[in-house]
Amino acid sequence: MPDDDRWKQAFFAVSERRYVDAAGIRAGGGPALAAQARALAADQARRQGDSAEPARQARLALGFYVQVGATHYAEQASALLPTAG
Repeated sequence: MPDDDRWKQAFFAVSERRYVDAAGIRAGGGPALAAQARALAADQARRQGDSAEPARQARLALGFYVQVGATHYAEQASALLPTAG
């Protein structure tokens, strides 16, 4: 699939709030776009009352942010993880 088509699919998925789908599309934005979509998916799932999906998506986003040294975004993704207690 041409890169232009993947970009379009990824952006349509984001515009439709299908963040997990957007993260799964390996568009030209690559891992940074996927990590942002996963963080959005974590927040969306948390707001919808899901108990497992927010942590799964946040950990995937966090892994990328830590790897590239994106401290601010890593902190945001960490905030989406459940707290012990």
